[in-house]
Amino acid sequence: MKYPLDAKQLGQDYFDLAIVFFVLLVSYAVKFAELVELDVVVVGWTAVMLYALYRVRLSLFFIPAIFYLVLFLAYLSGTVFVPLNPAELEYGRVLLTSFILSTLVFGLMIKKNGASGIAAGSSLSARWISYLGLIAITAWTIFVYTEGKNIGGSVVKEYGGANYLTSSDLLAMFSLSVLGSRNISTKESLIFFAISVMALIFLGSRASLLIFCVAYIFCVGQIRGRNKLIIFFGVLLIAVALGLAVQSDESDLFFRFKTLYDLGGDESLTAREVFFSSYVSTIDQRVECLFLPCMPASGDYVHSIISVHQYFGIAGVVAIAFLLALVLMYYLKFRNFLLPGLFFYVCINMFFARAWVSLVFPVFIGMLLFFATKVLVATKKGSPLIGKTELSH
Repeated sequence: MKYPLDAKQLGQDYFDLAIVFFVLLVSYAVKFAELVELDVVVVGWTAVMLYALYRVRLSLFFIPAIFYLVLFLAYLSGTVFVPLNPAELEYGRVLLTSFILSTLVFGLMIKKNGASGIAAGSSLSARWISYLGLIAITAWTIFVYTEGKNIGGSVVKEYGGANYLTSSDLLAMFSLSVLGSRNISTKESLIFFAISVMALIFLGSRASLLIFCVAYIFCVGQIRGRNKLIIFFGVLLIAVALGLAVQSDESDLFFRFKTLYDLGGDESLTAREVFFSSYVSTIDQRVECLFLPCMPASGDYVHSIISVHQYFGIAGVVAIAFLLALVLMYYLKFRNFLLPGLFFYVCINMFFARAWVSLVFPVFIGMLLFFATKVLVATKKGSPLIGKTELSH
């Protein structure tokens, strides 16, 4: 399999991937705002599945299918052989949706790098839809800020932010997919960054905001010359303005960020420490939990990559460790990644802040599979993976 370098690849963008994240963001927002009786999340995932079937050839479903089959069998072993685990497949639907999103991320990244097997198509319409998505996020941000002055921070939950972790991750990944596109301008970059940061502040996920801001550094590598200086001063101005707004606001719109001054009293952080302590004590008391999945009570999973061990046992750990080893080989050879901002975001979140049930996990796996596949194909063919010019970002 060859990976030709051409002008189209040099100007590659990821607006089509951004649309996937935005569709899911709208689906979850509408559901948790309870605007309609219909379960819009089901509609959103159905649309994503149909889009995956349209854009990705069935042969490319095979690689993610192998990985998720391993996870499913490991999960099933926990329900069969561990008496204290739930007898039913409580997270079966999560595994299915995770497989769909991982396959779509994997397939679209393969397409962007010249591999055959995916239907081609212009991304011009996707670019404009992404702009409309940003306008919608801007309108939501203005509405929440205005209403929040009257009724307080509860307005965020009432209008789509009840599941703030999922909303924050989808918003961040939507923006980072756009910001990771090579043909985005300095002005577009700053606008997407500013609006995304403001919306993330309202949603209240501190991990999402902080990791997003660091991830943005990886996105500006494509900006050349003095435009980087414009980006630097623009980000500095945005940070100062938002910092002053948070400090001076007397409502509870920014209450989660004000708790950064008193982490000892942070209920969320305390709960996560309890979940981790419970995980350690479970392994200490039950030797089989080193190898087989020992699932906690619903929702009490560790909010990090450790959750993979809780639900998939040693098999899940080995599967992900294998992918990470191949990705490390990829990095040692090229010292670079495609979509580095998005990759940084999902990696850091998965290792330190999100469980496997979050939507960060399938994006994380889809990207790992992409880089791992490049290494395996190159090893089999005995040819270089991708030229350094193609990888430079």
